[in-house]
Amino acid sequence: MAFSVFASFSRFFILFISLAYISGAVEELVVIHAPESVKFLSNEPIRSSYVGDIFSSIFGYTIRSNIEWDSLAEVSPWKRPEALAVIEVLGFDNKVEMPLDGNKFLLENVGDLNNQYDLIAHRTNERFFGKSPIMLHMDLSDELHESKIAQPIIMKSVPADPKKRLQMALSDPELGELVKESTFNISIPSDVTLLTELATIKEFLKAVQAHKSEIRDGTPDIYWLKINGLEPIVSYYGQESFQFREALRLLRQIIADFKSTMRNIYDDNVVIAVIKTNSITVPLGRKGRRLLESTTETPVVKNEYNLAPVWDPMFPIIFTMILFVAVAMIVSLLGISMAMMQMDPGKDSIIYRMTSQRMKKD
Repeated sequence: MAFSVFASFSRFFILFISLAYISGAVEELVVIHAPESVKFLSNEPIRSSYVGDIFSSIFGYTIRSNIEWDSLAEVSPWKRPEALAVIEVLGFDNKVEMPLDGNKFLLENVGDLNNQYDLIAHRTNERFFGKSPIMLHMDLSDELHESKIAQPIIMKSVPADPKKRLQMALSDPELGELVKESTFNISIPSDVTLLTELATIKEFLKAVQAHKSEIRDGTPDIYWLKINGLEPIVSYYGQESFQFREALRLLRQIIADFKSTMRNIYDDNVVIAVIKTNSITVPLGRKGRRLLESTTETPVVKNEYNLAPVWDPMFPIIFTMILFVAVAMIVSLLGISMAMMQMDPGKDSIIYRMTSQRMKKD
């Protein structure tokens, strides 16, 4: 009897700890806006290695067949979103919260999300090669030379040098005022990182708004912005500091501006998401699982016998093309044969003219 009571208590305790851990986790993907054609059926947690596939399925791309996530309803091929806009924010742990409205999904096995952008960008390039879709992946605290080369027109007004973007932050009415009030100090690296990133987003939003007519070209666009400035603010000032609260306020404000601008550019036909991740303190067990789950594709299995794969992802498309071409050729051949069978050559036909032994006289 005592043993059964102890066993029941143990199971209850383990369940309680698990629920507490899950409820305290804040690493999540929040879809803060989606068009009516994109509907979510539930709030099932997402593996970080599935993020690229989930975004790809929204655009109608072919994805891996082993994705175990059923929270996304099928999107009509005639109402696909025109763009995907993602803001990835680092610096969240169980004590850091930034409430956002939208469809929320807990992230499991969070690893490096850069390869998730690479996955969807690669699929977009494959399908729209030559049409030059907009694809920007920017680490806002870093230099932006690659982004300016990829999109020279849109990024023309955004300096590549972080120092120049810091000067833009100091000249910004709101950000510059916070520096004058000593809320932030440009001699502290954490403050410099945050101010530079916020000024970069503000200038970027002005640039895309100015080129709205050039952006809407019928091909899917991808924007993935990475914000690192919150993490050093938490590390330097602490989670109870006034600077940290101001940083959260500025982030929520810039996310709202980002959402408003993107909805305006694409007439609401855009998926906008915020990914909140943590890189401050990671338990050893979870860190090991993250590294194992950070790959985007299934591991390559060595083929010792040089055998062909069982089936190719393009098989349904190729089969349909061959089928309809074959049907068209068969119908055409049948029609030509029937027409020739009903043909009456007559006496004036070229057949009789060529086989006649004497010249025809008038």
